[in-house]
Amino acid sequence: MDVHHVVPRSEGGDDRPDNLVVLCGAHSRALHRGQLIIEGRISSGLVFRHGDGTLYGRTIDPRKIAVHEQAFQALRSLGFREGEARNALERIRADAHVGDATLETLLRAALGSLTKARETLAPV
Repeated sequence: MDVHHVVPRSEGGDDRPDNLVVLCGAHSRALHRGQLIIEGRISSGLVFRHGDGTLYGRTIDPRKIAVHEQAFQALRSLGFREGEARNALERIRADAHVGDATLETLLRAALGSLTKARETLAPV
């Protein structure tokens, strides 16, 4: 069993029980590979999703999950934090036009989203 921080400590998360969830090793690895998404807080309820954003337990398309996992890993290997990569892919998933996106299309959109986010945070 692994104790997982819903909001990673490296991104401002804390060790309070409301930010911690216990996962088996397989689900912990899936989370860090981008195959699993955990949202929410313990006190208000957690939502578990597959890497493509579909609710856990629903019918999935393994190809879509694989593309989102590859995009997540690519963003992480480019130096983006786990939360940044997850948030960028979440913003992209909210766009109705990315349902069957290729890895290249998804990465381009995510990088564009991350660039815009960083530009709005940069001092002028």
